[in-house]
Amino acid sequence: MQPLVEKMKNARHLYLIGCGTSYHAAAINSVYIAQLAGLTAIPVLAPQFIAQYAPAVGYEDVGIFVSQSGETKDVLNALEPPRSAAWLVLDWRTWWARR
Repeated sequence: MQPLVEKMKNARHLYLIGCGTSYHAAAINSVYIAQLAGLTAIPVLAPQFIAQYAPAVGYEDVGIFVSQSGETKDVLNALEPPRSAAWLVLDWRTWWARR
């Protein structure tokens, strides 16, 4: 977990990507990240991320993709550009969705 925290601290940009309720959770968490960690986190709707941010992301950026079910199509689609750009992608789904 510590390497992930360090990567987030040192990120050029930290994106929180989601849809629907997951987007709203990302938006709220961007405030907490700013207040508690002093980092700027950019909440983004998944389709907007693909069009607006994905072309400019690089290895030094971090994206946290939020999905309540782990199966939200827009969020899964938004994961493709980072995977193609060799981002470190962790699949961190909500544990109760798999019970």
